[in-house]
Amino acid sequence: MRKQVDRIYRLAYRMAYPVARRWWRLHRRHHGVVIAVWYRDTVLAVRHSYKPGLRLPGGGIAWRENHHKAAVRELREEAGVTIDPAQLRLVASASSGVGLIYLYEARVEAMPALTIDRREIIEARFVPPMQILDARFRGRIAAYLRRPL
Repeated sequence: MRKQVDRIYRLAYRMAYPVARRWWRLHRRHHGVVIAVWYRDTVLAVRHSYKPGLRLPGGGIAWRENHHKAAVRELREEAGVTIDPAQLRLVASASSGVGLIYLYEARVEAMPALTIDRREIIEARFVPPMQILDARFRGRIAAYLRRPL
């Protein structure tokens, strides 16, 4: 039964995401966060059920939510990683086609346990940064991932 419910959620995400993107582009008010969690020379990547490829975890900032708190929340929601907010460091902010994106970074000493919901997120793992670089990240985020560790 749970697998069927998960499939329905994944279908709903795939159908809703293009509509949400159009809405965000039209209103240009969708601000978001992206979080790079480093363990040694690898970075945490997630695969969404409604987008192709591996990406850094992240998501939207709720109305009246601080972007730092949004980064902590998104990391917990997408990968099950609870991190001390003091460990997150703002690296960059950049304008995107739909709003502002804030890039945070954290370095962990031990491999955290990863927990995904199998609905929005279908995979989470640590990978070399070049595995998520390809065409998905441009500008400051791409430069950040390309820089030497």
